[in-house]
Amino acid sequence: MPRTSFHGNENISDMTSSTMNACEICGVVVRRRRLLTLIHRGFKRLSGVHMVNWISCKEHCTKSETSSRIGALINRDNRIMDDHNGNVIANKTAAPLQDPSSQKSHPSSQKSHPSSADVASKQDLAYGWGKIRPICLKFLSCPVWFIAVFSVYALLQGIASWGLPSLVLPSIERRFGFSTKELGVIAASNDVAALILVVFISYYGDYSNKMKWIAGGATITGIGIIVFALPHFMIGRYHPGNKHSDALCNHGNGTQCAEMNSGGDWYYLTIFILGMLIMGAGSAPCFSLFSAYLDENVEPKSFPLYLGVFTIIQFIAPGIGFIIGGKFLSIYVDINQPDGFNLTPQDPRWIGAWWLGFLIFGILIVLFSFIMLGFPSAMPGARQRRLRHIREGNIKPSNDVQPCLRKFPSELKELLKNWTFLFNTLGLTCFLFYFGSVGVFFSKLLRVKFGLDAVKAGYFFAIINISGAVVGNIAGSIIVRMFSLKTACKKAAAACAIVSLLTTGGPLIFLIPSCINTNLAGVAIDYSNPYMNGTAGLLTSRCNVNCGCSLTSFSPVCGSDNVTYFDACHAGCNIHLDDKAFSNCSCIADESGSAKPGYCDRQCKNLVMFTVIAVLSSIIRTAGSSVPTRTVLLRCVPDNKRAFASGVWFVTFKTFGLLPSPVVFGHIVDKSCRLWQNICGRRGRCFDYDVTSLSRNIAYYGLAWSVLTTLCFFLSWYFCKPCTESVCIENQGVDQPQETRL
Repeated sequence: MPRTSFHGNENISDMTSSTMNACEICGVVVRRRRLLTLIHRGFKRLSGVHMVNWISCKEHCTKSETSSRIGALINRDNRIMDDHNGNVIANKTAAPLQDPSSQKSHPSSQKSHPSSADVASKQDLAYGWGKIRPICLKFLSCPVWFIAVFSVYALLQGIASWGLPSLVLPSIERRFGFSTKELGVIAASNDVAALILVVFISYYGDYSNKMKWIAGGATITGIGIIVFALPHFMIGRYHPGNKHSDALCNHGNGTQCAEMNSGGDWYYLTIFILGMLIMGAGSAPCFSLFSAYLDENVEPKSFPLYLGVFTIIQFIAPGIGFIIGGKFLSIYVDINQPDGFNLTPQDPRWIGAWWLGFLIFGILIVLFSFIMLGFPSAMPGARQRRLRHIREGNIKPSNDVQPCLRKFPSELKELLKNWTFLFNTLGLTCFLFYFGSVGVFFSKLLRVKFGLDAVKAGYFFAIINISGAVVGNIAGSIIVRMFSLKTACKKAAAACAIVSLLTTGGPLIFLIPSCINTNLAGVAIDYSNPYMNGTAGLLTSRCNVNCGCSLTSFSPVCGSDNVTYFDACHAGCNIHLDDKAFSNCSCIADESGSAKPGYCDRQCKNLVMFTVIAVLSSIIRTAGSSVPTRTVLLRCVPDNKRAFASGVWFVTFKTFGLLPSPVVFGHIVDKSCRLWQNICGRRGRCFDYDVTSLSRNIAYYGLAWSVLTTLCFFLSWYFCKPCTESVCIENQGVDQPQETRL
């Protein structure tokens, strides 16, 4: 039905004289009871009699579109008034301003509810901030520059939110006396705030400026990263414990609780958790809205390529964080060491500057968020391009649902009835329940299993992470790009299932032999009986009972009898030599009775084999899980439900995957602890682990989750339907009648 403009003294009731009318704002044909009359009195100042009326649908048009369209109509009529010296009546039959793309579009595109790309006015399509739109920056309003700028942010955010925490958690454990389970609580806190916010952000973000949400989240993320570094400035300077010359048997210092400064207080733990909560809140808009914004503004065929570039950055960012973090950890925690100390990163008492990276990258992210805020709500030409693909049936069109809180439960129920979406989400959740928690503690596992220091552990972790991220994501992007648009969902689901099946046995690499258990006196063996399993209470024996040794600071020494002792005091040593050796040790039965700082040889092996297998497994797993899983997510739901589906997807794998898994995994690691720190009667961090038991528990635990992951991905593939014509019609597609019944 053609649209009609109403002007002058015409009876307003004539606008609804027929059963159906066309909306003046968006052109959609609706029933007359759904129309709203908007009156513009801009001509009254000259003629005194004329006024202009427009009709708009009450529910279909968004507020932003109505405002921009009416503004255009006002400008048009003002030009008419100027050209004809106020003779508006002569032009009252002029056709209202109309978007050319809407005239050519298929009726279904008029029916579809507009996304953020649809409602953006031309003045908002240029790069800038508010009314400031520098012409010299106009070139930035394109997908290539958007993905470039956003990738830099993803790199900074991934380094500070994922790479650095995973690497420095063992240093935080040493500095503040936390258990591995408490470290798991800190790591899991990153997801709590995101879980609370992400679904609502994604639901309402579908109908608003996504870039404002994302840039605001970046600012919040930067603030949270800075907060995470605050405990360093609160706890004071680090005291490495007694110097070697003071940790001798004849000094009898004992444990002086009043002078200890080893952390472990609840308020430090609270601040770490608070910092993670703020980081998680800031990441919510990025995870839920970025993919939808990108999908709206690029060619659907190019979407996997752009998404692959971004995903590669996301994956390599933690690896780069491990390398950078390793450099920070090679700096002493307080920059300058106390007088009389000359510690190295290989010394068990060494703690690196874990906080320095958080401070630097937090400030950079806050500044970078201002650059991100300049991107428009939609790129030029995005709306027309998307309508064309909807008409061709390449993507599923939008439906008529508007953001309304009371409709939220029904919308969520409808989404969860999509079996492809449900099992794809559950598969990723099972995958992250294991591999997500392993990633958090991987640096710690390398240090325990292969005897590496913090710097070397970071380098090997970076090799595994970056190799898998780059090669795996490139391969995944190429695979998905080869699929036709109408079959991309089905084939991407198949790729997820096949790759998951091939890598089901990946966790068994932890069964590869590595270092033997530490031959620790009083723990692995008794001072007098080498076949006895000891405990921390048996570290004191007749040979050192009068030494007054402390159980707070772990400074292992290797005796000439090839037994590792808790420190020189527990070895009963009375003399410290200039070459960093101890002599006259009463607990060492060897004739020389000497000891040297550090562990005895643990016969570590197979590090290269472990790394190579881990890299290959990471490449294959990433190729079939990163880009393909997101492709399934975005292609199995209607067009304007992508952000909402992304939010539910995000909340599900966060709630049931990343949130509880670090705590559970930390508990499994703690179960293998053989010697706990004693801080004035309170249990602190673990000093020594049973490597064999730890490796076995992690391998079988991961195998169970890998089997569940494979099962879920196969069910997702089984229920997936290609975007054929019948499926599009079923999902309110292009062949439905033009009339919109509201």
